[in-house]
Amino acid sequence: MISPSLVEARDMLLSELKERYYGTSRVDVASTFALRSLARVRAGTPFKEFKPGLFTSYARSYIVPLVVGIILVSLFTLGQVVYWMIIIGVLMIVTSLIADNRRGHRLHIDDKGITIEGSTYWWSDVAETAILTGTVHVNTREQRDISYLILVFRHGSYRKFDLGMYHAFWGLNAELSRYIEYFKASATGPPASNGASAFAGPSAPNG
Repeated sequence: MISPSLVEARDMLLSELKERYYGTSRVDVASTFALRSLARVRAGTPFKEFKPGLFTSYARSYIVPLVVGIILVSLFTLGQVVYWMIIIGVLMIVTSLIADNRRGHRLHIDDKGITIEGSTYWWSDVAETAILTGTVHVNTREQRDISYLILVFRHGSYRKFDLGMYHAFWGLNAELSRYIEYFKASATGPPASNGASAFAGPSAPNG
């Protein structure tokens, strides 16, 4: 059971997705408390960062098909294998450079708040945290899995953040939720003043 605030945020996000894509399916939203991994966070952990995982997404689209191609062409000629290996090497280098350029998109969590997309949001301003997952239909044939972090603020607005670029070995949603809940419980961030949001970042409440 999710709160009315999360229901409202979910419905608004779904409306945005329906305008952007051909359609949606299997969309669900759950609080980070419900999604969290039950593994304990080591006591004294000062912060947690999640980095963009561009290589993993590129691997699904490029590297894996190329590896399959290498296996196939290796049945015929060694020269073709060398050719494909060079292509794979170039793709890996390009992907690494892109990842370096996007280091500013690291998701940082500590006992003061969460920093994402270059802005910091204090835990004292955040009423609820949740993750929306589902599938969108890019067109009649292509589908894409989606995942969004949702922050609902105490003054009623919310912000959404696309988690598609991030990854975690044990599963992003459970790991991210685990650290969010851990640091929220030990929050030391500055309190909001006059009921207004004290986060550093864009003034528009809905992203």
